Amino acid sequence: MLTELMQPYRSNMLITGVNGSLGSAFKEHYHKSHKILGTTRKVLDLNNGSSVDKFAQSIQSNLILFETVILCAGTYSFPNDHNYLYGKFVDSPWRQKMIKQRPEMRRQELNDVTDPDLYDFFLNNYKVNVISQFRLAFQLQDKITDKIVFIASESGIWPEDVTIFNFEQFQYKLQKASLIMGAKVISHYFPKLKIIILCPGNYTSKLNVTGTDDLYKNVSSMCRIIDNFKIEDSGKVFNFDGEELG
Repeated sequence: MLTELMQPYRSNMLITGVNGSLGSAFKEHYHKSHKILGTTRKVLDLNNGSSVDKFAQSIQSNLILFETVILCAGTYSFPNDHNYLYGKFVDSPWRQKMIKQRPEMRRQELNDVTDPDLYDFFLNNYKVNVISQFRLAFQLQDKITDKIVFIASESGIWPEDVTIFNFEQFQYKLQKASLIMGAKVISHYFPKLKIIILCPGNYTSKLNVTGTDDLYKNVSSMCRIIDNFKIEDSGKVFNFDGEELG
């Protein structure tokens, strides 16, 4: 696959999470205009033999350069009885499939939030899905010629008058906020690259079956932002429709 991508660098694109709804939609949008290397989220699993390092090394050992890297890895927060997401996604086909594949999720739901195992579960997922995205970005910075796109969430934007809540809501927002904060910081570390932070909206997917937006329309809007992005906006957060959020 990597040898097939050794074309003029401006046409090469790396998209993580193409096994998910959002990553797959980005791949579908760009496949005619770019040579795409798509990966699953497992590439960013720090708990599985440092997969992110192995993947980065495989890229570094080739002559390939990427014009754009789109990170669609997500920041997972698996629902439990104490989590306000539990009620929202309890009947989601995605969630039922995950519980069937990973029975420990059901056991986690029975734990109290003070259970150390629950904290470990949260920290492991937090590490895999936030920190590993930046680990990959830092290792590939010399292989990227134009832009890095971080797919974030409006949940990570904390209003000044925020009032919550419970630990689970705080935990959820913390994961989302840390991705935005990290992307803003690296926009200063990588001044020659465009660091684009996008919130994809409330689109319908296997996870969010009650979403109000059309996935492909939102992705098309985000692609217009990506394609026309100006470096002076690097590190700013934008909604899928172009509204600046922070």
